Amino acid sequence: MKHKALILGAAGLILFGGAMGAGALSDSTAKANNGVESERISMEDASDIAIKAAGGKVESIELEKEHGRLVYDIDMSEQSDDDDVEVKVDAVTGEIIKLEKDRDHDDDRHVSNMEVTKEQAIQIALADSPGKVVETEFDKDDACYEIEIKTDSGEVELKIDAHSGKIVEKDTDHDDNDDRDDD
Repeated sequence: MKHKALILGAAGLILFGGAMGAGALSDSTAKANNGVESERISMEDASDIAIKAAGGKVESIELEKEHGRLVYDIDMSEQSDDDDVEVKVDAVTGEIIKLEKDRDHDDDRHVSNMEVTKEQAIQIALADSPGKVVETEFDKDDACYEIEIKTDSGEVELKIDAHSGKIVEKDTDHDDNDDRDDD
């Protein structure tokens, strides 16, 4: 009888311990489902967003924390030339935060043969990001117009290629983000 009670007691402890372990697993899963982790978009979705915005081929993708929010940092190469493209996609909303093209500087483009005027560059920038232009300058080294726009949700900085009129860089800073770098 003593032996039977010992076996029943051990079985009870094993069952109780298993139930506690299952409960703990269930709690941690619920916490993950209620937290940021379960709300983020997949890497595949972020990759699709970047390809749609910049074209080309994804070379690498990393999940990072910048300014207190999760972002996918996606490095791409354009199919049409040797340019590299960096796209940052908000991991929760899917919004493109930054799009920057690093052009191959071995070409023979010069500032003297620009095809896009400052006014045209401003119109291109405003068509992409409606708001009020607060600053415009021309970068001779990159042959780009750098345009800063104040929007309802924050500030957007764009670089417009003076030859093609394409947006080669876009950096969005929402008012609700602080300036700390939490990397």
